Amino acid sequence: PHQASMVFIRGDRGIPLSDNSISPTPTILRHTGQLETGNVNSFVFATGFSAVRNPYQSPVNFATLTRDNVQNNFYLWDPKLGGSNGVGGYVLLSYNGSSYDVTPASVSPESQYIQTGQSFMVRTVNQGLPGSIIFKESDKSATPTANVFRSSNTTRGLRTTLQIMDKGVVASVIDETFTAYGTNYSNDLDTFDPEKLPNMNENLGSVRNGQTLMVERRQPVSGTDTIFLKLWNTEQKQYILNFKPENLTSTSIQSAELVDSYLKTHTPININEETSVEFNVDGNVASANPQRFMVVLAARSSITEDITSRKGTFKLSPNPIIGRTLNIQFINQPQGTYNIELINNIGQKVFKGQLKYAGGSITMPLNLKSIIARGVYQLHINSQATNVKTAIKVIVN
Repeated sequence: PHQASMVFIRGDRGIPLSDNSISPTPTILRHTGQLETGNVNSFVFATGFSAVRNPYQSPVNFATLTRDNVQNNFYLWDPKLGGSNGVGGYVLLSYNGSSYDVTPASVSPESQYIQTGQSFMVRTVNQGLPGSIIFKESDKSATPTANVFRSSNTTRGLRTTLQIMDKGVVASVIDETFTAYGTNYSNDLDTFDPEKLPNMNENLGSVRNGQTLMVERRQPVSGTDTIFLKLWNTEQKQYILNFKPENLTSTSIQSAELVDSYLKTHTPININEETSVEFNVDGNVASANPQRFMVVLAARSSITEDITSRKGTFKLSPNPIIGRTLNIQFINQPQGTYNIELINNIGQKVFKGQLKYAGGSITMPLNLKSIIARGVYQLHINSQATNVKTAIKVIVN
């Protein structure tokens, strides 16, 4: 008697179900029955996702529901989200320690208050063991509020939104994943990292330890951090990845870039304002690889490394190296030509070049010519005039 269901309404009873090309018609739904009052218990399955309905003719506050072995996260279907067929997509409301983050940012006024006649999806904390949710009269909310919570100033992270292009115009939002950073989060997967509930068409999530997530919350970035995006069920068309930073400038993060393994490109992501990157899925199977994209973030503390050589100093930036350019600052080194070599961890020379230094303090860019595989390397700087070699550890992302 307390089961939830998902019903797709395409029109009144005069609409033939055998034809998908008929336009929908305005339809009024009515329901009858006895009002439910008192405590209502809903069973949650031991594995997978469970659908739970709001049994009352009143909004209820999800935050106050009595949950037994049920995550403090829930999923709602937002019918106003675009999607390829314009019928909506799942929205995740995930607890961040004080309030709920919404991912993707919903078009409908979704909030922690479950509306009358609305159902939601949940998962157990310990998969393999069942759970339950108890609705109580005290969980009812007298005032349904459209804007229960907005983006909090304490939320720090990066929203990655998948959009679709139609004739050169952004048509709709399809899906979104969110990565947040804070000292109260762990890099290990826990209940602050809710799993992705797949849509019927295109999907976007992030992957960590073999699990596809809708929201991931991690420790602040101290060196570099990689968001491994997963994009699947795509079609041969033009898409956009839109990156929206939320208070990233108040974190340790200095820079970010999108790595496209199909096109072999590195695109900078602005950590102060939105960045949109257009891409195509074409007839090449590799263009639809779910692991095609990843985002690499670098912290301020990892940007510069100082190495003192004799009476002078070398400074490298960025370190870790992002892309193909490494900046080497010479400070009071002997004038002359310097041989530059990049050595991998098995002693192979993967790059060789030269820089001519005229003295003083100057920063000189070094083009690596090609993308270097990720890993830890030794950068050897050798002065031809003094034959003094300086070795600096660098990381390549």
